[in-house]
Amino acid sequence: MTLYPVLLNLDGARCVIVGGGQVARRKVEHLLGAGARVCVVAPRFDAALRRLAARGRIDLVRSAWKGEFLRPDDRLVFACTDDPKVNRRVATEARRLNIPVNCTDAAEGG
Repeated sequence: MTLYPVLLNLDGARCVIVGGGQVARRKVEHLLGAGARVCVVAPRFDAALRRLAARGRIDLVRSAWKGEFLRPDDRLVFACTDDPKVNRRVATEARRLNIPVNCTDAAEGG
């Protein structure tokens, strides 16, 4: 597979991360650095994500994944769970809405 790098203006754009662990936290940090508004969806969140939410830096949705969490105007989605089936469902829904998606467990899934 040949990959093509892309640059996105994320300033003020809503981005969604599915997963609440260390990989998700790293994605959050990068997105915040790019000026994005970040929403993280997961049943559980690590302490760093909870602290960011408490300071109003990110939004947390404590839930198992549901396609309804994505909005057509979302700019970027990351599927960062430890469940490949969930990551595939996230990618399928993002593609349906024409939102760029990255599955951290499988490059071909994004």
